[in-house]
Amino acid sequence: LAVNNPGVFQAGMAWSAGYFHHEPRLAAAGTRRAEILHGHGKADELFDFWKVGIPMREHLRSLGHKVKLVTPADAGHGTPSDFPEKAITWWLELPAPATSDKSGSSKRQNSAAPQ
Repeated sequence: LAVNNPGVFQAGMAWSAGYFHHEPRLAAAGTRRAEILHGHGKADELFDFWKVGIPMREHLRSLGHKVKLVTPADAGHGTPSDFPEKAITWWLELPAPATSDKSGSSKRQNSAAPQ
């Protein structure tokens, strides 16, 4: 979802994804790209890390995404119990996306921050 909806998603987080679909007309050239946290265990028994994980990371980067890697050597296909918390921490540490107020001026907003 994040790859094809850059106006909606600041970031995408995935563990051991087998594929993603890039739709060029939805993510036009020159638009901001979502940052991606890509977790993939080197011991994944379903989607081989070297045949699936590495090419996926390279493809995301070739499309202009900034990709942060989480690659535990002993993790398999199942999501490690600490990955969700690490993913949320990573997202909350990203710079808040710029938004426009009603007057059209740009301002910073962090939707996760208490108001």
